[in-house]
Amino acid sequence: MKRLPLVIFPLSVICLVIMLATVHAAGTPKAVFETTSFSFGEVKEGAPLVHAFAILNKGDAPLRIEKVSAG
Repeated sequence: MKRLPLVIFPLSVICLVIMLATVHAAGTPKAVFETTSFSFGEVKEGAPLVHAFAILNKGDAPLRIEKVSAG
């Protein structure tokens, strides 16, 4: 029973190192915005408003945009 922690600890460290190496190897997305705000100025109530923001992925992994909201 005393040997069990001596076996589990090194295995845990090895698993942690493998997981970190996998995450690092997978890369990281990096969102880069040309502009981060836009003003429509004065607008009549009820007028439809549309504006497109350009987002570039300068990272080395796919960029997932999961939620967008007006602020």
